[in-house]
Amino acid sequence: MRQCLVIGRPNVGKTLLCLRLAQACGLKWAFIMHELPDGAVRERVLTIRDAMATLVSAARYTTVGIQTVGVGMSSAIGQRLVLHDSTGLCEDSHDNALIRRGMARTLTLMVQSEQIVHVVDATTLDKGVLSPIDSLIMDVSKARDVPYTLVFNKSDAPGAMRKTELYRKSDRRTRPLVVSALRAQGIDDIQRVLIRTNVVN
Repeated sequence: MRQCLVIGRPNVGKTLLCLRLAQACGLKWAFIMHELPDGAVRERVLTIRDAMATLVSAARYTTVGIQTVGVGMSSAIGQRLVLHDSTGLCEDSHDNALIRRGMARTLTLMVQSEQIVHVVDATTLDKGVLSPIDSLIMDVSKARDVPYTLVFNKSDAPGAMRKTELYRKSDRRTRPLVVSALRAQGIDDIQRVLIRTNVVN
């Protein structure tokens, strides 16, 4: 079973994106393993709807640690993928020790995972330019030479598409997939990319 890290800044929609992917794969229930920064592990089985209600929030750093969700990408050929939903990264050191440890675990997985899905909040693009931490995530991921997918989330928000077009004109290194996890739009595009890049067995 291959390992895929879903990474990005806080509040870009990583958790909801993971659950939407599970939903797109036909799952009604999700087995979720939550690895806390202090080493404790909590396991839960939730319906996708309950997982969305419990795990998704507009508050910063709702995900402290690593939440792992297993999904079947294609039941016909038994393809499986483990999604690691991670603590959001930021440029500055956080004053909460648990969050700092969660970020450290995210960085460890960034150099270990066999696939990286990099989620960016499209509304935060400044004149079509990625933030310094997002640029760093992209550069490190590409230097590892593993399958890398750039995802611009929150395409339904005001101004998001205009900023996305500015990015496409100014930075042609990687063409992003444009999605709205909130509206469940564009999720199938991510699923197809994951299958095409042979990240799943």
